[in-house]
Amino acid sequence: MRVLVKKRVRYGITLIILIIAAAVGTFAYIEGDKYETREVEKVVLSYEIESDYSFKAGLIQNPVFYQKELGESNVLIRELIDDIRVYGSWIVETEEENLVEGHLKSYLYMVSYFGDDGEAIWERYKPLGHVRINGLGKTHVKAEDTFKMDVFDELMDQIYEMTGLEPDTELQIVWSFTGRIRNESVNLPFEHKYKLRMPLFQSVFKVFKEDVEEAFDQVVKTQTVEVKKNNIIYTYTALALSLLGVIWIAVTKSKPPSGNYDLIVNRIFREYSERLVQLEKGMSNQYTTLINMHDFRDLIKISDEIRQPIFYYRVHEGDGKKVEFYVFGEKQTYYLTYYAQSEVSLESFLEQPKRGDQDEKSNEVD
Repeated sequence: MRVLVKKRVRYGITLIILIIAAAVGTFAYIEGDKYETREVEKVVLSYEIESDYSFKAGLIQNPVFYQKELGESNVLIRELIDDIRVYGSWIVETEEENLVEGHLKSYLYMVSYFGDDGEAIWERYKPLGHVRINGLGKTHVKAEDTFKMDVFDELMDQIYEMTGLEPDTELQIVWSFTGRIRNESVNLPFEHKYKLRMPLFQSVFKVFKEDVEEAFDQVVKTQTVEVKKNNIIYTYTALALSLLGVIWIAVTKSKPPSGNYDLIVNRIFREYSERLVQLEKGMSNQYTTLINMHDFRDLIKISDEIRQPIFYYRVHEGDGKKVEFYVFGEKQTYYLTYYAQSEVSLESFLEQPKRGDQDEKSNEVD
């Protein structure tokens, strides 16, 4: 149902909405070609190292294991180990233009602890391998080394013979990955360690990996850049206002001047008073079928065809000011209602034929 609004108000609100929408749209178009200076944080260099390292324990001939090698998922018996093969793979992920330089060094670290606090009594280092790194962008590094276990067994026996001590001794296989990643403007050093730990003081043990620290870093710099102004909010506002204007036009109708009702009704009573019969109250469709007519000319035509008078019921005051016209047929009732706030225009009503013209047409039919 469309809402009746005064013509000036309806068109005035529509005009205001369209003017604002046009202004916002124009502003969005003009500002869309402009740039502004902003300070933004930009990553100028970054890297991440993915690691995968493990070991294989070579066994002497024995009646316990049928395998020749055991890995990190197996339980090891110290007396059955012949040698240890350690290996690893490292991938440095960085931007294509960055230079990766550094060293991957592997060594054995043997340390003995004493007391509940685990204080180190002595320690030994033994280098295993060295890989020099020089790559551009994504760089892949591999390393593999093997060492015999009898060297450590002999060392432990010597310590016991000289001191009579059997301390808790641990063997660590360590990879030290150090270097730098650089480009024309930034130089970012890095250092990361990876460890396998073997508790040699136990006759049966498992080798486990020490938790690896996060191998990631980046350099962020604040830069001044020119960016196109973001006018999307103005564009959406202009579209929303335009849509609002369309909706406003769709849901409203211009209310005719209040004087039209009196002019129309007065003319009907003036020209057709002899054909009109007043009712005490309005009709209900409870006992008859009501047929709504388009205008008074149609009602006159029906009245002439079935040769029945036109009855009316009129309300003079209040918001319900109206007049209802009826023509009663044998099976149905034809009716037409004019409201004080109706949408019938005076111009369309004045196009109806006058009573004299209508009477002439009726006589011709007769």
